[in-house]
Amino acid sequence: MNRVTCPKIGEGITPETPDRGLFTYFSTSLLMVALLASAPGCKNEEVRHDHSTEHPSGHDHHEEGHGHGDVPMVSMTLWSDRFELFAEHPAGVVGHTMSFLIHLTTLDDFRALEQGSLTLELEGPAPLRGETSTVLRPGIFQIQVTPKAPGSYHGQLRIAGEAGGVIKNIEVQVFDDENKAAQSVSDHEEHGLIVFLKEQQWGVPFETAFAESGTVVSSVQVAGRVDTPPDGRAVVGASVTGRLVVPSGGLVRPGTTVHKGQLLAALMPAPSSPEAAALSGLAVVEAKARASAARTALQRAKRLFRNQAISKRELEDARREIRVARESVRAARRAVEFYSGASGGGDEATWQLTSPIDGTVVAVQATPGQTVSPGDTLFEIIDTRVLWIVARVPEQEAARLRTDRNASYRVAGLDG
Repeated sequence: MNRVTCPKIGEGITPETPDRGLFTYFSTSLLMVALLASAPGCKNEEVRHDHSTEHPSGHDHHEEGHGHGDVPMVSMTLWSDRFELFAEHPAGVVGHTMSFLIHLTTLDDFRALEQGSLTLELEGPAPLRGETSTVLRPGIFQIQVTPKAPGSYHGQLRIAGEAGGVIKNIEVQVFDDENKAAQSVSDHEEHGLIVFLKEQQWGVPFETAFAESGTVVSSVQVAGRVDTPPDGRAVVGASVTGRLVVPSGGLVRPGTTVHKGQLLAALMPAPSSPEAAALSGLAVVEAKARASAARTALQRAKRLFRNQAISKRELEDARREIRVARESVRAARRAVEFYSGASGGGDEATWQLTSPIDGTVVAVQATPGQTVSPGDTLFEIIDTRVLWIVARVPEQEAARLRTDRNASYRVAGLDG
């Protein structure tokens, strides 16, 4: 039997329903779970089990004297880097055999040690040594020694075998008469404990850990989503009706990293855009008329400048106007070709669709030769260097949020 100082559950356990109350308490009390995790076991005087096949003859955990007659029992719990030891032995009396009932748990998997050879070495007024290689039951061994002198003994338990190790700091007190031995145990007797035997622990998944003091902070759990800042997402779509022209390297695929200004595709406006074509034709006429007026104004400015009737600045203004007018004519003619489809499909006759940000392509809704309309989405790009986690907190919980506390998150399906 392994002991920890866990308080009785109180109303949660009654003699009629000990097991149900015990496990209900485990599932509903966070504090109790922490206490159970801090030590190997607990004790409840009401729980009854049949251990006739679990221990050597005469070892009943529920009899007076813990199954060892009238001799009071002493227990200990120690750890090494590989094992947990829980041992019981009668209070030491000179000339009386001390039977150490040893329970060994491997810390790798918190299971009972299946086999091994054990040697108990105690240094004191008269050195004691006992050993065994017999397993009474998986995890349970028995070693007997007979002290010849009273006093304090300390030593270690050596475990030989495939999973070997040493458990140190074993302390044993031996007295010269039984009354002193009994008094030493009664002085340290603990009441109100809950039984949770090692045999029971080995039958269920469990783990022990040392309790640590700290501050428990209340928290609010809400569902959230991973999102991007407003400038971390870009949508590239069609601005005019036209046919999609694929770049020489082909269309980008989802997951491709792109850079700001990188060419994604081109649009060749459809010949069936009469409104745009008409406006571009009108723009050519207007540009030609502007260019003709600019030429006339330049010739007049030259004559007036020769006659010193205007300043040089006015002459330069006339020359600048003729240059602008000529460029207007060229641009208007390119627009006519652009909307009429008369061009051979070169860069001058297409709209260039480029990435407005650095990021990763997450969606492609474009196919070569596809006819698109204004507003159609062709590419979606996200800058994954900065992401937001957005969570909506109910109004009744908002007052509990504190800006001086960090938030944490867990992605569904991922550990950590």
